[in-house]
Amino acid sequence: MNKIAPILLATILGALALFCIFGFLATLELSEAAKRLPWQIGYGLLFVVTITGAFQSLRKPFTN
Repeated sequence: MNKIAPILLATILGALALFCIFGFLATLELSEAAKRLPWQIGYGLLFVVTITGAFQSLRKPFTN
C-alpha cells in the first residue's frame, strides 16, 4: 500500500476537523438554543468521526 495515501487522508480529515471546530464556535452566535443545539451536535459528532478516522488511517499502515 502506498505510504502517502494514509498521510494525505489524515491531513484532509484534520482539515475537516478544524472546520468542525470553527463551525461549532460559530453556532454560539445564534441566540436561541433550539436553533443552536442541533448544529452543535452535528459539528461535535462530525469532529469525533474525523479525528477517529485520521488516527485510524495513520495507525493502520504501520501495524501488521
